[in-house]
Amino acid sequence: RWVKGGAVNCIHMMKLLQAEDLALRSHNYWKVKQAYDDAICIARRTGFVNHNAIAHVRAGIWCERMGEKTEASNYFSDAAELYDEWNAFNLASYCRNNLLSLGEAGSSLYAGKAASSLNIHGRARYDSAVIGMHNADSGDVDSLDL
Repeated sequence: RWVKGGAVNCIHMMKLLQAEDLALRSHNYWKVKQAYDDAICIARRTGFVNHNAIAHVRAGIWCERMGEKTEASNYFSDAAELYDEWNAFNLASYCRNNLLSLGEAGSSLYAGKAASSLNIHGRARYDSAVIGMHNADSGDVDSLDL
């Protein structure tokens, strides 16, 4: 309904939902893979890094269930990079852990390292310089009701 109404920023999500539905109903590997790839392509072209990563993860999970470890590994690897770009480091770590669990298909990407040895760290939630500027501009941060 929203896509028909001209909300072009929803097309990639509609395509992802169609791919998910097709993955449940169809046994045609190539048709389902193409549906996921369509959603990924549109999310990339429209600049939705987070939705692009989600589509990669869902495609990776589906490929893993279908026994296509190499394809799953490719999707998870791309998803990890996208999550890193979006600063969602815990989600990137999730994708890397899935790569490690895929065994040999994912081992070439991370050389069999344990997830804890990949040195994955999140960014600091608040930059002290930004907090200092905020305190100077609007009073004490502790007085805010967050």
